[in-house]
Amino acid sequence: MGTFDILTPPFCAGDSQNYLLGTVTPFTVPITLIAGTDFLSVDFPAGTDLSSVLFGGVSIDGFPLLAASQLVVSGTHLEARIPIAAGNLLAGTTHFMQVNGVKNTATVDTHCLYIGYKQPCCAGVQFACKTFAIVPAIATFDFVFDFGATYPGIAEGFVPPFKACGQVGYGHEEVGVGWVTDFDIILRDVVPGCTPPCVTPVYWFQVTKCPVGEVITFNFQGGTYVLDSTDITTPVTKYALVFPGWAPPDVVEAAWIHFSSPGDYEICFYLECPAVPCLAGAQIVAQECLAAKVYQWKDAGKMYLDEKWTLVSLPLVPFDTSIANMLKSLPANLLDTIATNDELLGIYYYDRTGCPDVGTWKVYGNGQTSLSTMEDGKSYWVRMTYPFVAGVDTPYTWWVWGTALPMPPASPKQYPVCKGWNMLGFTSLLDGLVDNYLWNWAPGSSVVYGWDDTGDAFAEKWDYIAPGNNLVTGEGYWAAFASAGYVYVPGP
Repeated sequence: MGTFDILTPPFCAGDSQNYLLGTVTPFTVPITLIAGTDFLSVDFPAGTDLSSVLFGGVSIDGFPLLAASQLVVSGTHLEARIPIAAGNLLAGTTHFMQVNGVKNTATVDTHCLYIGYKQPCCAGVQFACKTFAIVPAIATFDFVFDFGATYPGIAEGFVPPFKACGQVGYGHEEVGVGWVTDFDIILRDVVPGCTPPCVTPVYWFQVTKCPVGEVITFNFQGGTYVLDSTDITTPVTKYALVFPGWAPPDVVEAAWIHFSSPGDYEICFYLECPAVPCLAGAQIVAQECLAAKVYQWKDAGKMYLDEKWTLVSLPLVPFDTSIANMLKSLPANLLDTIATNDELLGIYYYDRTGCPDVGTWKVYGNGQTSLSTMEDGKSYWVRMTYPFVAGVDTPYTWWVWGTALPMPPASPKQYPVCKGWNMLGFTSLLDGLVDNYLWNWAPGSSVVYGWDDTGDAFAEKWDYIAPGNNLVTGEGYWAAFASAGYVYVPGP
């Protein structure tokens, strides 16, 4: 059995190719073939179009065929009479054969190309086979979306899920911004082909699902586009792009996106070629849609810290309850001196888990670490230095991040309370009546006190929160109950 190489791959579906059989490993003829009399033959895969292969398109050992009578083509079978000038092909010697103008209409797959010989007295003989691959004439591209680190459960539809309307950092200037920031739209060559889809593609995007009255704000390549349900039937924008080489690495574009409120959204991205090799007219060569079912976005709540003692509670359900995470929004000059008992001296919580007769104080700061988390439904004493330095220290705004209600399918919160005194938190981004917050407790079965630290530091005092008065977002409370039970949030 003889062997041969095929040069040069790749072989493109739909394109005309030149097949060079030999040179690196020339085929070895098993018997002597007589020039001008015997034929070399090649069998191409089913579906190959040889109509463009003329007698001048075939050569043997570098000698071209000179007359039509020297070439026989039948379907995908080609027979080439050995030119007189080439001389006899002696058994055991090596040779090569060039066939030009083969159109690869065969399917995209791995195939076998046979070479053989034929003598006047004999039937054709196949003596060597070489596998090769026909690949798409054009590359196949697709879009993928990379959101990096995410908050699972905020929205569905992405792998991985993304943080809907989240903030990258911390600070009051970002409240209400609601961008899904710094994710990448990646144009990737998913099925390599012989030629790029085009030189100057048209890249565009379109809203395909958006609740009526809501908007998607999309920032891409430095431009900001405000999209709504009126954009569903019309491409939002089209512009030409030139990507050098159309080869790895992936083409990556940074983007931001914002959904105005919970609901079902979808925005689709397209890459269109004005002209595609081997295909008629313009073609969309890449398409991918970004679908999102947005439940609820990330909310910001705040607490205020003044000199001496402040009683606080988280106004929302945090994503991360660790104190280290909670403290990220506070200025570094307040935090980096905790160990030396400077401005922030400590955070304290009276823990009555399981309702023991005597609870336990848990403390963070001032060299103590028994308190490591801060949770909604609880209140905390925060101890600051006194006095603040005039012109340097001011009441601090402590920002925390989470959601107003737990993410579906979690149920609304219920907080266990013990008989007697509890450090009770107020989970709400708005002030609200104490009667509504404790709606499931009978009148007279509870009493609530807040800590009034307004005005002069020496005038701080307890405030009784009588029925009909408000609990204040961000503030904490001491509450006494006649029996153990639960505070259910939200109220009616």
